[in-house]
Amino acid sequence: MSIVIPPKSKNYSIIAAITTNNVLGSQIIKGDVKKEDYLNFIYRIIEYYEFHKTSQHLIIFADNASIHHAKFVTQHLNKKVTLLFNVSYTPRLNPIEEYFSKLKKLLRKMSTTSEKDLILSLQEAMNLFNANDFKGYIRHVLFFIEKACDDIDLY
Repeated sequence: MSIVIPPKSKNYSIIAAITTNNVLGSQIIKGDVKKEDYLNFIYRIIEYYEFHKTSQHLIIFADNASIHHAKFVTQHLNKKVTLLFNVSYTPRLNPIEEYFSKLKKLLRKMSTTSEKDLILSLQEAMNLFNANDFKGYIRHVLFFIEKACDDIDLY
């Protein structure tokens, strides 16, 4: 997700990881997200939640952004996580798209004229989400999968 902050029109990107209950983590990056940014973000989640110390295995469902498929990323994450990729051009089957949609709406309503304002607004906006939001995102994905399996035209 990217947002522009007036008046300087700087581009900021947000990386986020969600579960069925909450946000595992998020990060604001000036400019576009690079493969190294994405890899470091995943490593921080692994470290913070101590997946490397438990028998839990992290499964990441990602869209088809080039940074998610980068050989650099897949080689480094090879045994630490399982990467599952969404079908191309199917944002309705990616729960984080609904999360970002709501997050952008919330951020647009807030006064963000500086990087500090953006960070504070992002924290405030993220606190407005609850487990029901995330469960709803998953329900919507399952609904569209079921409809696709039934060969019903979604559009």
